[in-house]
Amino acid sequence: MKKRILPIVLGLLGFQVALAHGDHRNRHPRNSRVGNTPAYIELYKSTDFRGEALFIDRDWSCEFDRDFCFNIESIYLPEGFELYLYEHSNFRGEPIILQHSWDGLGRRDRFLRNRIRSIRVVRRRQAQPLIPQYNFGNQVVVFNDAFCGQQMSIHGNWSVGRHNGFAFNDCISAIYVPRGYKVRVYEHANYRGRYMDIYSDWIPGPHDFWNNRISSIQVIPLNPPRTYRRYP
Repeated sequence: MKKRILPIVLGLLGFQVALAHGDHRNRHPRNSRVGNTPAYIELYKSTDFRGEALFIDRDWSCEFDRDFCFNIESIYLPEGFELYLYEHSNFRGEPIILQHSWDGLGRRDRFLRNRIRSIRVVRRRQAQPLIPQYNFGNQVVVFNDAFCGQQMSIHGNWSVGRHNGFAFNDCISAIYVPRGYKVRVYEHANYRGRYMDIYSDWIPGPHDFWNNRISSIQVIPLNPPRTYRRYP
């Protein structure tokens, strides 16, 4: 009888371990990077990083988890990340920019608690600088290699032309994006065809469609000064 019970007990224990590794809720905060394990952004249902938690490492919207819709009261933000918090789903409206962990305990925080419906996750250069030897300020800079080789600064928008960066047509393989801006890249000249939005430094991955495919670029401020807000 004991021989029959032992495999069952071990099986149940193994099942519980699998659940512990697969479920990101109810973990202790401050889960900063350990070795090669990525850090997670932690969304809590109560202030001061308490209560039920949801761990994310990419953009999130209410459609992904209805249980946390309008239920977020504090957020732990690991180093190297920045969040754009929206009161509407699908990243609509003017975001509130979060650059540090937010405990939800401040007097003005009541205007943000339980009002978040979507979150855009941005990895920032400060934690893992890709091109520390350069200081471009607020200029967008494109490269024909992975942050080396030829480079071109963009002031405003850019579309390929005989006298306007012709050498970079279908030759862009890296883009530096300054804080506070996003870059919209287009497949064709004059802002036509497929496009993609970039929120931080970009290098194409393996088999990336956009590698050496860009022919025009728009530089878009993320927040007009009159609506720019930060928490905390």
